[in-house]
Amino acid sequence: MMKTIDYLFTGLYRLLLKTGDKDIAEYSALFLITIGLTSNFFLLLRLLSFAPQKFMSAREFGFLSFILFAVINYFYFISGNRYKILLEEAEIQSIEEKKIIRVISIIFCIESVAAPIIYSLIEDAILK
Repeated sequence: MMKTIDYLFTGLYRLLLKTGDKDIAEYSALFLITIGLTSNFFLLLRLLSFAPQKFMSAREFGFLSFILFAVINYFYFISGNRYKILLEEAEIQSIEEKKIIRVISIIFCIESVAAPIIYSLIEDAILK
């Protein structure tokens, strides 16, 4: 699982390095990974019919989940300079592997936004 997240982070980080904002590329990649993981986590909870409203409000649960994922990702990637190690490892990859990682990272970002929307549309269509 962590290898997959490493690949996603590497792909996003390398894409964001090309934008010219090299100082914030790692934080932007961290933010995008956190949004994706949080979105997929909520979708998984929804598929499992878990309702956090029994314990706290949905807004509080969402905020706490996002912060938890952000802190974990920060300490994993940025605090220990893991992103630099991943970038060095990516340098020895072939061009095809780099392209595949980049495409998978982009698909992850799109899927993270689209999956909850598609699930809601399907759920509404089934309930009607």
